[in-house]
Amino acid sequence: MPKKPETHADITRMVRDGYDRIAGRYLASRSLDHDVPHLTAFVDGLPIGARVFDLGCGCGWPVSAWLSHNGYRVTGLDLSPVQVRLAREQVPGAYFAVRDACTLQPNEYTADGIVSTNTFFHIPRVLQPKILAVLRSFLPEGGPLLITFGTTPWEGVEESISGVPMYWSQQDAITNRRMVEAAGFDISADRIDSSLPLPAQVIHARARAKK
Repeated sequence: MPKKPETHADITRMVRDGYDRIAGRYLASRSLDHDVPHLTAFVDGLPIGARVFDLGCGCGWPVSAWLSHNGYRVTGLDLSPVQVRLAREQVPGAYFAVRDACTLQPNEYTADGIVSTNTFFHIPRVLQPKILAVLRSFLPEGGPLLITFGTTPWEGVEESISGVPMYWSQQDAITNRRMVEAAGFDISADRIDSSLPLPAQVIHARARAKK
């Protein structure tokens, strides 16, 4: 078993290199079926043409692709250069860039809605509240958030479902919910989706008015 990375640079390298290696397999494994109900709920009330920020966009399929196909202006960021290259091929109508979520700054982007699926469990737990607060700064009051988390408190390294060493960092479901609320969101739906390859907590929320 690979040892746990000791520095943020080590974590970044492990996650980036792991997804670079499995990018093609990851794209082939992704299915639209699981995401459509969550995405449909996310865009409820969001006008066509609205700006959607996809943090941890991966290969662009299916989330960014579905949003772009349905008329939303997508900006997707991902740590993996190979994933971003695939995303640009899959969704030519969207904008994609290579970026470490941990380096985002408050008010750096402006969006009408934010999606972040299968991403936060690769971010160190100690940094997750800060990044959620940064995401809140990108949104207007009432802007929707769709986000997923792992639900088993654990931090370490194990093989991913595609067979490469991968860093994971997870809280329990109650802590995840409290983090989202503390970052300035009101939660409208919160459930565990056990139909996914890795069961995840799916949270829908809206940006609370800033004090």
